[in-house]
Amino acid sequence: MKALMRGLADGKCPLIRTLNFCKGKVRRESLNILTEAVRLNRLPCLEVLDLENNWVTSKDVINLMAALTPDSLPDFHFLNLVGTGVAELGGRALGEAMNNGRLQRLRKSGRLLLGVLAANGFRAVARDTTCLHTIAGGEVSG
Repeated sequence: MKALMRGLADGKCPLIRTLNFCKGKVRRESLNILTEAVRLNRLPCLEVLDLENNWVTSKDVINLMAALTPDSLPDFHFLNLVGTGVAELGGRALGEAMNNGRLQRLRKSGRLLLGVLAANGFRAVARDTTCLHTIAGGEVSG
C-alpha cells in the first residue's frame, strides 16, 4: 500500500483504472494523498474507487469533491462508500459536485453506493439521483 501511495503522490500511476481499498486498507494519510492526486489530475483514467468499510468521513469526501474540476476523472463511474463514516454532509458534497458539472459519467450512467445517512444528504441536493444505490441491512436499493 505504501508503494502505491508513493506512486500516486509522485504522479507515477496515471493509467490506473481501479482502486479497490475495501475492508480497512485506507488510512487518513492515504486519503490525503488520493485527494491531492485528484487535485493535480494525476489519475485521469480512474474509473472505480471502492472505499467500503474504511474510516472515511464526510470531511474526507468534502475535501475530495473540492479537489475536482469539471475535467477531473472523465471516465469515473463507480464509487463505493458503504460502511464508512460518511454521513449527510458527505452525501451533500457529492450531490453538489455533480450539480456543478463534476463526476458526470458517474451521474449519468454509473453506480454510487452510499449508506443511508449519506444517501439522505445526496438526495437532498442532487438534481439527478439515478446513479444512487443505498445499502441498508445488507440490501442494495436504488
